[in-house]
Amino acid sequence: MAALITFKVDIDLKTGSPSKNLLPDTIAFFKNELGVDLQTSDQAATDPKVNEFIKKAVEATNKKSVSRASHIRKFTILTEDFSIPGGELTPTLKLKRKVTEKKYQKEVDALFVMEAKL
Repeated sequence: MAALITFKVDIDLKTGSPSKNLLPDTIAFFKNELGVDLQTSDQAATDPKVNEFIKKAVEATNKKSVSRASHIRKFTILTEDFSIPGGELTPTLKLKRKVTEKKYQKEVDALFVMEAKL
């Protein structure tokens, strides 16, 4: 299984669109837990400490998984949060899988690239 991961960011109240500015709770978490001062999702997506933290969280989640089929084997971090205006979420905040897969086709394809074995 592969996963697309986003960060909690501010929402423009007029349009409902997500910004790239991290929520104050997210900023505080990164500062307190990882010792990094990040303000935007772009910064968080490229920070090595954040990537390592997410990798460890995925590994811990996989240990609790009931089957190997549900293990997350690969993931990618998106700098944009899912939203209703972005088309990825329904009004009841359910993920529109087909829309999300199409919108992030390049990222999804990169997760499933076959590596050559020599």
